Amino acid sequence: MIRQTLLCLLALTGLASASPLTFSVNGSFADGATFSGTFQYDGSTQTILSSNIATTTASQTGTTYSSSGSGSPWIQVGDSNDFSFEFQSTNHIFFFFVNGDPSTFTGGAIEDNPPCACTPSREYDFTSGFNFRLVSEGTVTEVASTPEPGSWVLLASALVAVLTLRRRAGTPA
Repeated sequence: MIRQTLLCLLALTGLASASPLTFSVNGSFADGATFSGTFQYDGSTQTILSSNIATTTASQTGTTYSSSGSGSPWIQVGDSNDFSFEFQSTNHIFFFFVNGDPSTFTGGAIEDNPPCACTPSREYDFTSGFNFRLVSEGTVTEVASTPEPGSWVLLASALVAVLTLRRRAGTPA
């Protein structure tokens, strides 16, 4: 009985955690410029909830890709092996491919030339033509999350319940 109660309460604690995850992204382009920032991704809905990624200037002007809210037009398209993250700002589009299942994504290396029949990871600059620069390397890493206060309350409640049940059953704690 005690074991079942504990398992139930721990399961509820797990359900209280948020499904969107925060990732950091960083890397470089073939022209020597770099990119870095963070984005929040929800694997259950496969949407980017917010982003703040900046690229630096080299052969083309750098920009910042930031969003919050609906996730549009910051979309991802893909299949079970590769999927892309696409970020848009005024006159710029930045996208990159990462190997993995979009619903269980936990990060990985950015593929500069993905195995799909698609355009390599790159940033477009439309301010003076149809310029682009290719991603030469990069990584996407999950940022460790801090448990929500509700999770801590549920966990503490589970421990109190177990101690109470043990005392009532006459088993020393």
